[in-house]
Amino acid sequence: MLSKNLKYLRLKNNYSQDYIAKLLDKKSFTTVQKWESGVSEPPLWVVGKLAKLYGESLDTLANIDIEKRDDNIFAGQLSADTFDYIHIPVGIAAGALETCEGLMDLPTVNLPDFLLGKYARNKNIVIMHVNGESMNKVIQNGSTIAVLTGLALENIHDGDIVVAATDRGEYTIKHFIDDKKNSRIILRPDSTDSSFADLPFSYEEAQSIKIFGKVVIYSVNL
Repeated sequence: MLSKNLKYLRLKNNYSQDYIAKLLDKKSFTTVQKWESGVSEPPLWVVGKLAKLYGESLDTLANIDIEKRDDNIFAGQLSADTFDYIHIPVGIAAGALETCEGLMDLPTVNLPDFLLGKYARNKNIVIMHVNGESMNKVIQNGSTIAVLTGLALENIHDGDIVVAATDRGEYTIKHFIDDKKNSRIILRPDSTDSSFADLPFSYEEAQSIKIFGKVVIYSVNL
């Protein structure tokens, strides 16, 4: 069970084997491979460090099928367990790029596992709030969103809703479009208001843009 859990949690959190290896005193990534395949077992201190990294107990790592637990949560079998997620309390613009201030001392918000489904206890999840109308066909103004951070660019696909940031600390929420034909990145609105337009960036200009994360959960007001 331990080997299965270590592999599942690493992939769930979008960590590479090389990243885990470097985190653990620069061990070779092949050592991590052996732990995840069950060829060998990590020492107790390693298990303890990984348990802390993933927000799980030692007992859970060793004895509980965490993937099955998460699937049950996602299927609606409610769990009373909760977890603390980083919470950015200021609104993220769904219109033009807008500077977010006061992000130095980030608070956390405690949420039940069932609300996050398969993303429950993922330490790369950040909770944000939308401020603007340019995505209102999908995400309404004032909605709460869960953003999966730490993604490699190859894990961002056309049409994904992303939180993007420039090197000046300005944030916006848009659809991500990789316009390879014209060598540019487009941040595209999805709004009932036709005044909102694409935000195009040449590949050279796009170097100043950081994809902070991908929106994986959002609230809907009825």
